[in-house]
Amino acid sequence: MKRLTLIFALSFALISAPTASSQTAPQPPIILADDLFARAGAALEARDYDAAIRDYTLLIFLNPTFSQAYYGRALGYFSQNAFDRALSDLARALETAPNNPQYVQGIFALRADLYTQQGDLDAAIADYDSIIALNPSASGYASRGLLRLNQDNYEAALSDMNEAIALSENEPVLYFYRAFIRARMMDDPAAASDLLRFVALNRTELTQNDPIRPGELKVVQLSRGIVHIIPFQASEGQKLSAVAGGERGSTTDPLMILLAPDGTPMIADDDSGGGTTALLRDIPLPATGLYTLVISHSLSGFDGAVGVRIELTS
Repeated sequence: MKRLTLIFALSFALISAPTASSQTAPQPPIILADDLFARAGAALEARDYDAAIRDYTLLIFLNPTFSQAYYGRALGYFSQNAFDRALSDLARALETAPNNPQYVQGIFALRADLYTQQGDLDAAIADYDSIIALNPSASGYASRGLLRLNQDNYEAALSDMNEAIALSENEPVLYFYRAFIRARMMDDPAAASDLLRFVALNRTELTQNDPIRPGELKVVQLSRGIVHIIPFQASEGQKLSAVAGGERGSTTDPLMILLAPDGTPMIADDDSGGGTTALLRDIPLPATGLYTLVISHSLSGFDGAVGVRIELTS
């Protein structure tokens, strides 16, 4: 399973920082608000960051306690990678923020992203502490959990992901990330169970394949939500090696889960074979019977042909 980078995107509605023009809480009168504030927001939308920064700077000069102007200018600086200036503006946006928890969460979320890009994970986690105190949401816990994972703080990361799942139990990506944490904790069955849940929640079609024999290459077609069931016969004491990979140059990203004869998830893999290839190597098989490989896709790389091969050794 691929290692997470410091910058990540959750696919289940992360806390979205409000745009500078979306704040609706009462504010002191704004000079030229209808023209200047709207023009600055439009410049942000058009990615004309220099123009946006100029307009927000003028707005701040005219209205030095208008929080949304600092927030908007911080977005402009952030988009230009001027992180120190963005952090300064976000601090001022917090100082002058109205009593609007959703808006304040957006400020903390943007600042946490900035801290993350600078590698200051402790500061980013502190901002997510504040976000969770304002609103204990699945996205807040999951984001903090991923930051803790990048610190190799697995127990705390697992605790956060458990909280996220308790709040949003049908969100597939949460199980994917918890599986990643559990795999790093060397709990292969629990990680496989989470990935099986991830696959089940994404599933749109289930295809039952004929049994695969050792050395045989079976090619299956993946697309979003497609799950392939591939059984194979094995004996107690044998060891399984299995590979599932796309064609050369393909972006298809298969996910492979091994089920015991009683259906219990044993182990799973995403990218251990290099690139996007899933690989299981020398997995001891505890009983004689019909085992199952579950083949689906990871968080991306949904479409394409995937070749599956197994080997059994004594």
